[in-house]
Amino acid sequence: MLIRGRLLCWFFLIAGTGDASEVPDLSGAWSGGFGQIGGDEPTWTLLRAELEFGGARFRGTARVPERSGTVGIDGRGTGNLVEFQLRGANGNWQGNGQLAGTRILGTVHQGPNQRDFQLVRIHPLTEQELRDRAGLYVAEDRRIVLSRVFATGQLGFLDLETGVSRVLFPSGSDLHRGGVALFVPHPVTHVVRFDPGKEGMSLQLEESGVMTRFRRQGTLRHEEFWFESEGVTLRGRLTLPEESGVYPAVVGVHGSGPATRDHTLHWPAYCAAHGFAFLGFDKRGCGESEGVYAVSDIVAHTMQRGRDVRAAVRALQDHPEIDPEGVGLAGASQAGWVSAVAAEEGDCAFVIVRNGGAVCYAKEGRYSVLSREFESKASNPSIASILPEVRRVPVDYDWTPHFARMSCPSLFLYGLRDRVNPSILCVEFLREIASEHQRDFTIREFPTGSHAMFDAQIGGIAELGTLERMVPGYFQAIEQWWKDQGLLASPH
Repeated sequence: MLIRGRLLCWFFLIAGTGDASEVPDLSGAWSGGFGQIGGDEPTWTLLRAELEFGGARFRGTARVPERSGTVGIDGRGTGNLVEFQLRGANGNWQGNGQLAGTRILGTVHQGPNQRDFQLVRIHPLTEQELRDRAGLYVAEDRRIVLSRVFATGQLGFLDLETGVSRVLFPSGSDLHRGGVALFVPHPVTHVVRFDPGKEGMSLQLEESGVMTRFRRQGTLRHEEFWFESEGVTLRGRLTLPEESGVYPAVVGVHGSGPATRDHTLHWPAYCAAHGFAFLGFDKRGCGESEGVYAVSDIVAHTMQRGRDVRAAVRALQDHPEIDPEGVGLAGASQAGWVSAVAAEEGDCAFVIVRNGGAVCYAKEGRYSVLSREFESKASNPSIASILPEVRRVPVDYDWTPHFARMSCPSLFLYGLRDRVNPSILCVEFLREIASEHQRDFTIREFPTGSHAMFDAQIGGIAELGTLERMVPGYFQAIEQWWKDQGLLASPH
């Protein structure tokens, strides 16, 4: 939703006590983070670092993906022991740990608060290596998607049947490991070994001591794609199924904030596997797109984004491999309002939105503050307790006319533990519009779903990295709806 906060942290790893001794040269890319899994305050901050080792010292920089600021690291090892201090916007943290092989494992403390700290040395993947391994993989009774994680340059693992999801930490091009939760690398719970054989890419997945072999369902075709929107050239990537043909298509609609084609995660491979082309494009002023990214007036910004998405739909309709009557939208969060604007002139064949904005920005903004959207603490106020105050917030802009003009079939999916968007109020709002204006809206609710539609305990943003799976039935709901609309080329 709206970006209301930035995190800027500076980390310093400092010498441990005793005489310093040589540590192995493990210079290169590292990934991991710090936080707490479970308990009353689940939280995890993902880090991507570049470290240089020399003698007993190591130093480098890291970044917190998707947030502003860099992290400075300067340390010295004593045998395999390190002590360190974290200095950031939230105060100082004292820590200690061990250099165990290619891992730094320890804890950090701030007063009575304690967090786990983990960094794992990783093998950096090129864009070509990421694309070569991405896609939908099929076993006899399971399907998984491997996709690029835009914030870290790693692969993400997603089991479409169970919803289990992990960021994978590569120790080589073809060997990747996932940990106990989404962003947590240790202890290892999933091992993926790729096999680029003569018959195409396959992989072996090891989890809980069980080995399963998957074969990739075709390869993906990628085309650079650009189009004009009100005098500005916007650029992106069109992903198509392996075989030439004429396909329905999905235009990816981003949420809030600067975003590019790489923010689309599993959607390109997921859509191609179901017989759809997928277009992800850089927002104006982002990536390779022209124009200026500016949000001085949030309603005007949303309107502009809607017109840009509508221009993408019209451009796709002229592509020789796209069914002009079958171009729809799929997105999340701010994409709710944007999709309503894009679809109100009748250009879209369908709309799919996850936890999309629908009630006015003023209510959404107040809800985010009262719910403490960035926190995940058991002590946070319940969602039910804050809704009466949110209902009383005056409407700053009424989006009813835009949604009422959506003539295409639309699927709205809402997680009821979402602390970013007032999903319960959005469901009420859309049901009223569907009833009064006879709109073809299908609304599905997931009681434990967070804003990212993960199966959440509390639902705040800080909790995401500690979670294990998306809510049960999420992908099945999308596929059943596509089937009901007659859009699937074949059952999956």
